[in-house]
Amino acid sequence: MLHDCNLNVEHGLRNLVNRSLIDISTNGEIVMHNLLQQMARQVIQRQEPWKRRILIDPHEICDILEYETGTRTVCGIYFDTSETGEVFVSKGALKRMRNLQFLTVHKRKHCEKDTVCIPQDLEFPPRLKLLHWEVYPRKSLPMKFHLENLVELHMRDSQLEKLWEGSQPLTNLKKMDLAMSCHLKELPDLSNATNLERLNLNDCESLVEIPSSFSNLHKLKALSMFACTKLEVIPAHMNLASLESVDMTACQRLRNFPDISRNVSKFSISVEELDQVPESIRLWSRLHVLTITSKEKLKSLTHLPQSVRHLHLSCIGEQRIPYFKKSLQRVEPYLNSCRSSLLRGNCELKEGLTCPYDTSYTQLNYTNCFKLDRKARTAIITKPFAQGWACLPGGEVPVEFDHRAEGNRVTIHPMSNMSLTIFKGCVVISPNQQTRESEQLACRRISKGIEEISVYTIPRIQRKHVFLFPSYLLQEATSREVVFEFSGGFEIVECGVQIWKDESERNQSAYSKPGSGEEEDVSNNQQDTYNISKAWDEEEAEEYVNLNPAKRRKR
Repeated sequence: MLHDCNLNVEHGLRNLVNRSLIDISTNGEIVMHNLLQQMARQVIQRQEPWKRRILIDPHEICDILEYETGTRTVCGIYFDTSETGEVFVSKGALKRMRNLQFLTVHKRKHCEKDTVCIPQDLEFPPRLKLLHWEVYPRKSLPMKFHLENLVELHMRDSQLEKLWEGSQPLTNLKKMDLAMSCHLKELPDLSNATNLERLNLNDCESLVEIPSSFSNLHKLKALSMFACTKLEVIPAHMNLASLESVDMTACQRLRNFPDISRNVSKFSISVEELDQVPESIRLWSRLHVLTITSKEKLKSLTHLPQSVRHLHLSCIGEQRIPYFKKSLQRVEPYLNSCRSSLLRGNCELKEGLTCPYDTSYTQLNYTNCFKLDRKARTAIITKPFAQGWACLPGGEVPVEFDHRAEGNRVTIHPMSNMSLTIFKGCVVISPNQQTRESEQLACRRISKGIEEISVYTIPRIQRKHVFLFPSYLLQEATSREVVFEFSGGFEIVECGVQIWKDESERNQSAYSKPGSGEEEDVSNNQQDTYNISKAWDEEEAEEYVNLNPAKRRKR
């Protein structure tokens, strides 16, 4: 975005990182400490008003927009309307600032006190590169909007019904975010947006069709259309080789499984009447994460590519899942109040556990499946998770857990001569007037002055459930007493811990090491122990436990 500013941006950012003034996150976002931001704002405010290149004072910005007193010096505006009342923007207020390149208007959606009133023929400056305007109040952008330099367009929660008419020069546009623009009925012609990389249409509830011009977006990497509830038509053959991530979840009116790209690595879709997944998906050789939501018409799923490592299936009837090798790291039959090949009737076991549970990672989510039979429950409860978790209906800690306590805290005294102690934890949770779609459950383990927290997200439950998970402790952290505490958006009824594996058992049952390419918390990594071939030494065990970056600290 700053390529024509005669600045060595990368070199400057590296210097700031080396001086610990900023940090750059894994997804490329620049993060600065709040105190540094406050100091920078103070430096700006000490400048003479006519010399300021960045405007941040909301009251000053109000005057400039209403009385057109801005100057060519201004190149950026950050306008937080929460500290203002009704704001009136004059027609030429922005155009007067001809060097304005960055404009951000932050507004709370449901706050009526900070209304921004703009004319239909508002004139934007020609050099504008970033337009980030939350709750944009008009039904369309101005007709004379200069788009040739625009790199990012963010219009979340807008009142837009359409953006503009006809084809526009959009060759510099890389990101477009129209999420939660619930009145948006149509997308513009994007045939000239040949450099567009990310498009977010989440919760655009009135959007009916994706235009055929999408076939020209040869650099599009991420397409998100979550909860576009009226979306019916998407191009039959987008075939965009650049696509890496596509989310079509909760698009209730979709009827067809799209042919989008063989290079996509993450794909989520909800299709109401999907009978079967097309065989062409076998050719999606880079597909790692697949989420399919459908009603009871999906009958088979037998030709997935071997690259799939995370499989999420929701509300599927009479389905068969093929056998996968160790490449399938996580199998999640999200069977919330639905039917599946594992279950009959209303979540009642049919023919045993037919899912590939010998995979290296497994999550078993059986929330609200109240008709699991005894055989299924026993198989789930006694499953020897090396990594993973399970959630199923239940009102008490299973008998296999010899350390138990009422409430949210249990204390155990493990043996001190183990190089690696592996626990299996259990907690009984109750809904506790749960209203959200999911709640978090935090497990705090305290040993030898070290506190470690793992956080799990659990879907809404209707009754009491049992949650099972593993926990690891190296010898250096082992003490005479280990405490487990649980908290979160549930009522904690009872908890228990089982010492599952220790040093004395390691010769009988070895462990395989998770792939070094994974960078997830221990709370999210799920490694099975059915097909185990490689023993861990102490260094490998320590490396495994250190994979958990989640909030480990001295008390």
